Amino acid sequence: MPRLTPLVRNLLLAWAGVWLLNFLLRGAGSQGPLNNFLDLDPALLGGDWRQLPGLIGYTFAHDGLSLWHLLFNAYLLAVFGPEVEILYPRFQFGKLFLVTTLVGAAAHLLLSLMVPGLAPAIGGSGFVTAVIAVNAAVYPNRILNLIFIRLRMITFFLILVGLDLLVCISTAKGEMSGKAFEIHLAGALVGWFWADGFGRMGIQTPWQAWGQRRRQNKNQRQQQQSRDEEAELDRILAKISREGLPSLTPKERRFLDRRSKQKRSS
Repeated sequence: MPRLTPLVRNLLLAWAGVWLLNFLLRGAGSQGPLNNFLDLDPALLGGDWRQLPGLIGYTFAHDGLSLWHLLFNAYLLAVFGPEVEILYPRFQFGKLFLVTTLVGAAAHLLLSLMVPGLAPAIGGSGFVTAVIAVNAAVYPNRILNLIFIRLRMITFFLILVGLDLLVCISTAKGEMSGKAFEIHLAGALVGWFWADGFGRMGIQTPWQAWGQRRRQNKNQRQQQQSRDEEAELDRILAKISREGLPSLTPKERRFLDRRSKQKRSS
């Protein structure tokens, strides 16, 4: 297991602290008051603003009835998280966490509109999936030793995504699993695009092609503008040579002043 990095360590401590405090406060057979406060409840869409903390808080809470939910997510974060924090240190890592959390919340709330009675969501598995996605995008051929089998990083990631897609299909058929597949898939998408997974594979997405065309058009416009301004400068200088400086119009004088300022600033 790699050495823990600062933000990964702090997040693990936050997860453990929330779980322990909730465990001490909860009653028998209940998820506990802290989980009820932090969970992502679709009632938010019905105007219950008391559920607002859940937009971010859900990723800090884990199953109050079992320790395994927390341990599984914590283990995966400890294994794959440090590499991502090294790649995207400090603010960038925090930004990845925030974006993944909010996109996962949006996915859960959107699903609740299509699946009535969807249960509140808790857990940091969306961010864990995002971290795994970044590893798969950056180090696709890294070999993982998983007890009895050895897998490439990209293969491990695709298996996880495939399992969530199967749960998605089951949910579409009306079979509720209780697994927040939509948050996992949202995390997978955020992590993959965050690390430019398709670009690293040499695959250009439609929006990347659009962005490239836009940049090319902008460069062409700037080059054409530069040529036009050079031609206008040559015309004005020729006019001064023929007729003298007093012959310039106010517009031509402003043009010369602007060019002079640009030259001094450069």
